[in-house]
Amino acid sequence: MTVHDPTPNLSRFSTYEEAYRDFKWLLPETFNIAEAVCGKHSGAATRLALIEVKQGASNTYTFGAIDFLSDKFANVLKGRGIERGDRVAVILPQSSALPIAHLAVLKLGAVVVPLTTLFGSAALEFRLRDSGARAVVGDHSLRGRIADMKTTLPELNTLFIAGDAGERIDNAPAEYDFWSEINAASSDLIPVETRSDTPAFILYTSGSTGDPKGAVHGHGFLLGHLTAIEMCYNFDFGDDTVFWTPADWAWVGALFDSLYPAWYYGRPVVAHRPARFSGTEAFAVIERCGVTNAFTPPTVLRIMKTDEPDPRSRFDLTLRNIFSGGEALTPEIYEWARETLGTSINEGYGQTEANMLVSNCERWFPARIGSMGRPAPGHTVEIIDEQGQILPAGEVGSIALLRPDPVLFLGYLNNAEKTAAAFVGDWLLTGDVGLKDSDGYIWFRGRNDNLIRD
Repeated sequence: MTVHDPTPNLSRFSTYEEAYRDFKWLLPETFNIAEAVCGKHSGAATRLALIEVKQGASNTYTFGAIDFLSDKFANVLKGRGIERGDRVAVILPQSSALPIAHLAVLKLGAVVVPLTTLFGSAALEFRLRDSGARAVVGDHSLRGRIADMKTTLPELNTLFIAGDAGERIDNAPAEYDFWSEINAASSDLIPVETRSDTPAFILYTSGSTGDPKGAVHGHGFLLGHLTAIEMCYNFDFGDDTVFWTPADWAWVGALFDSLYPAWYYGRPVVAHRPARFSGTEAFAVIERCGVTNAFTPPTVLRIMKTDEPDPRSRFDLTLRNIFSGGEALTPEIYEWARETLGTSINEGYGQTEANMLVSNCERWFPARIGSMGRPAPGHTVEIIDEQGQILPAGEVGSIALLRPDPVLFLGYLNNAEKTAAAFVGDWLLTGDVGLKDSDGYIWFRGRNDNLIRD
């Protein structure tokens, strides 16, 4: 059987137009995110994967170490009864424990439910109940909160508490110390074989207009990001690249626009969890860790600009590429990044159900400020009317994605009705309204909550 490398390698095309016309997905039938981001890399024992920033000296992990530790934690989970298809919630800030837990779950063919530590008790309890999570990996803040929810979460029977690496907790009943359990576990593991469409993650929508919905994504979801990822970072994945995002690793953007794509290409990522975000501290981390590629939402860039309007006068920065999304970039922020930071800055677009559909790429074409960019190769993104007909350039309608597409969710958990309602024929309605200009740039014009509701 011929095995094709699914990596897009878009830099082999001389123009965007050529890439969009000629690129085709080479999706493997069997695929596992854990193997793709960790197990496949040559020289894994010495290849740097993670820089965990501390007040003093940072902790560093190689790909081999992450692979080894996640094998051990997979055996811990097996010992607690976690099997293929079970859901495990991971509720941690940026830290080494978070991806170790994720990869362990994925190696078992189980499903990761990433949740933020910032959720209140009601929001957290809803997602744990709706997902049917059987185990939780969390930080110290969850100890009492999870115990208070036990009566409404009958399927949840195990809680692992992960502090800093090597830190031990005083165990309470049904609570286990993450690092102690790993230290005592075997590293002998045969990962479960999974397909590209085997469920891997349940990512919850915001719930801004109703109960949040769990978007179920398969392992191939990671591959579906890669064309836009290569565009937004200007194909810059060389040996000296280091990735960083201040965004919470519970969200689709932080996980699949930064952490896992960086690891797919074998490049290190910075983990940093400040008590309060500071632009000055962010630039200090960028300098200290040699960050070259950053995923930074516009709100964060505004704080960085306010705190440090001329950062290169104070910091020795290696930053080359900024990817931004989540809201529109203003001309002021765009020009500051280009002129003061001396970086490229590419804006992109996606959502929980189908992330990284559209991107700018300075290596291929100039940005148009206010535009989200152009559809990434491999994705058919159009503006359609209520009947699913493609509208002419310049007309406002629903931004929609044509299926099948590897970045598209498998469906909403426990909600076939809303899954069906998200489509008009084979078009996924993003719930956003916009237009496409005559050169293929897509412009956001607002939300249409009559189309798709959280």
